[in-house]
Amino acid sequence: MPPARSQLWKDLDVSILHWIILRRIMGIDTPQKEECLEYTQDGLEAIKRVDSGEYQLAFLMNPIPISKVLAVADAGDRMPQKF
Repeated sequence: MPPARSQLWKDLDVSILHWIILRRIMGIDTPQKEECLEYTQDGLEAIKRVDSGEYQLAFLMNPIPISKVLAVADAGDRMPQKF
């Protein structure tokens, strides 16, 4: 995890997905490599695309509570970007 980030930011599921799973494990660490990623708010759509073979995998995330968004902002951090 980036050392300059707050512990609140590091504890977010989306930060773990982005920095540990995507960047370190899967090697998606440049804007060019991120072009293979797509974001959707519809979990059923993501599952259907994996089942059809259009996508190789999907990560289903719980929404981040507003209280955590505010706590991260109060710590001087910005939320991780969506793809």
